[in-house]
Amino acid sequence: MLQNFFESEENYVGALSVVLHYSKALTAALSSSQPVLTKEEIACIFFHIPQLHFHHAEFLQNIKSIKLVESNLMQVFEKLQPIVFR
Repeated sequence: MLQNFFESEENYVGALSVVLHYSKALTAALSSSQPVLTKEEIACIFFHIPQLHFHHAEFLQNIKSIKLVESNLMQVFEKLQPIVFR
């Protein structure tokens, strides 16, 4: 169960990385002669993606460090509680 949780978080961070990449590419295209989307459309479509990516990547790093020493899911969540609810 712990491994599934860990893998799900890894997959989610990976997916957010891909979405963030597209956000950056579309933002860079704004300075071209034919931008694909407007600045407002990009802001709407990718609303809070950078923040989500940052927090979940940080969360994943914390899970990785705890996972190395813990094998009990409850113990992992107990150690993550101060990180998640700060």
